[in-house]
Amino acid sequence: MPIIQSPRSSKGNQLSPLQRGGVTLIVFLLAIILVLGLPLGSAGFVTESFAGAAVIFLVNWRSPRDWLAAAAIAALVGGIYKLSGAPVFPAFGWQLFFPAALYGVASLVVLFYRTAGTDGPEHDRLAVLLPTAALIPALCLGSTFAVLFDMRLRPYTYDRILYAFDRTLGFDPSFLMGRVFRGHLTFQFAAGLAYNSLPIGLCFHRPE
Repeated sequence: MPIIQSPRSSKGNQLSPLQRGGVTLIVFLLAIILVLGLPLGSAGFVTESFAGAAVIFLVNWRSPRDWLAAAAIAALVGGIYKLSGAPVFPAFGWQLFFPAALYGVASLVVLFYRTAGTDGPEHDRLAVLLPTAALIPALCLGSTFAVLFDMRLRPYTYDRILYAFDRTLGFDPSFLMGRVFRGHLTFQFAAGLAYNSLPIGLCFHRPE
């Protein structure tokens, strides 16, 4: 599990209650736009990256009050998502990952609110925790846009070369494995779950 180390204490730029509420509301509205714009229910491994943010939040911010606040915000975001009619792709494990992703988005809002209203050692700790929780979702979003850009810039693949190499082996191993996975739901589930869970795995990594 990632453990956040607090840097040396320094006074944070604490906002007034009105400013704090205003900027947090803006962050919340931006989170709604992000959740609906992706849409988060059909965003593949990006969805799991936000679930990873929830893991970091729960492990490193031991505040039951804030956990409950994040749960309430997640329920609100989920209700807005449902009313919007945005799609939910039934990928492997989506029943767990999608609610966890909503909770991850909510946890970022809560961490932002706390960061904007504290100073001293607590501010320093939150100033590390907030970008840490947002890092993997940001990386996954960035990689998604990079792939889309690359597909427009160079709409070519090297699949034909790989298939030609397979033929030199005397049979088609890629095609054979594809048939095995297509015909066995257990393999599909295991492979899909492992692939989609990669961002969450990163959140469990503890650097030495």
